[in-house]
Amino acid sequence: ISLDLIEHGILRRSKAKLSLGYFNKLFKSRFEKKFRVEKLDYRVHFALNCGAKSCPPIAFYKPEQIDKQLDLATKVYLKNEVLFNGKDLTVEVPAILSWFRADFGGKRGITRLLRQQQLIPDSTTPAIRWKEYDWAIASNVFE
Repeated sequence: ISLDLIEHGILRRSKAKLSLGYFNKLFKSRFEKKFRVEKLDYRVHFALNCGAKSCPPIAFYKPEQIDKQLDLATKVYLKNEVLFNGKDLTVEVPAILSWFRADFGGKRGITRLLRQQQLIPDSTTPAIRWKEYDWAIASNVFE
């Protein structure tokens, strides 16, 4: 079992990596079908970490507190990464929201999420701008 299988096969419910989340894998193993989640939860993207500077922070999760912890991970990551510009009516969001946009319900779903997190005003629909992803190794990962 690989980390790739865990992320895209099990946690993302057999989604193809390079499809922005819109298409399922063509070939799924019996193992993957047996262990994948019943419903994809976009919050998982705020819990996974690859060690890059643009990744969400590393955290430990407890099964009995998973919803609360995923909500917190979502809130903290987006609060630190989203930049709303009311003058230009734009919002800069992390690249992972683009890479997996269907997991979030497309651009409308992303806008809805940003409103729920109170990162953009309810009365606006800003243009979404995708931030560059910083693949440099996060030094705090190893501290």
